[in-house]
Amino acid sequence: MSRTATPPVVDRAPINRAAVDGTRDAGVAASFWLRSAAWSVDATLIGVATALLTARSWLPGLARLDAAVERIGEALPQTLQAAVEQASGVSDLLPLLLGDPLLAQATSAMSSAIWQLLLPPILMFTVLGALYHVGFECSHRRASPGKRLLGLWVESRGGRRLRPVQSLLRFGAGALSWLTLNAGHAMAAMPPQHLALHDLLAGTRVRTRPGNRLPLWAMVWLTAFMALQAVVVLKWSFAVAARWQLALESALIG
Repeated sequence: MSRTATPPVVDRAPINRAAVDGTRDAGVAASFWLRSAAWSVDATLIGVATALLTARSWLPGLARLDAAVERIGEALPQTLQAAVEQASGVSDLLPLLLGDPLLAQATSAMSSAIWQLLLPPILMFTVLGALYHVGFECSHRRASPGKRLLGLWVESRGGRRLRPVQSLLRFGAGALSWLTLNAGHAMAAMPPQHLALHDLLAGTRVRTRPGNRLPLWAMVWLTAFMALQAVVVLKWSFAVAARWQLALESALIG
């Protein structure tokens, strides 16, 4: 007897599109505060590495800056006294102060000292940041450690994994978000897409799972992070203001 041939079994399992075209579940747009918390974690990690790698330049840089500020403090009384003697009215004081060569040299020295102090860590932070973000965002997880911690990932506008060039473009475009006094970052607060300026320029987006909200620990962390920045800026500003006040008092009292 002849047997009827059994047709081959066809595997009708669903195709894993993520494995085929590099896409993944779309998720939803990540909120501004989730993104901010993730960025602050990443910035802290990069900042610590930057501080360790540039530590040798700190003390000399701070010493140069302190000397430059002291030089201004020494020049200001002489300059102010000379301006008061030469000025025929209050309106003449500012041009005389700005045109004084001694004060101009001291101000130029302070500007140079600030750049010498800040330039090495800025360059180091930029290089490390580029390697950090491009490396992690182009990985199969599509997320930096900070984003992973907050349940976020970065992808192209079509839902694909970023190419290194696209990730580098996104990182570089982030400079424009800073140069716009953070207006570019604030754009991420605008629903429904929550796209920052660098996302728009690079064709990317930051996604998260539906229902993901900022956890309590992240709220505390983000508050402490911003408070620490404010304290550092205020402390430095008060220190400089105190130097200027002493110089003015010395000039006025004689």
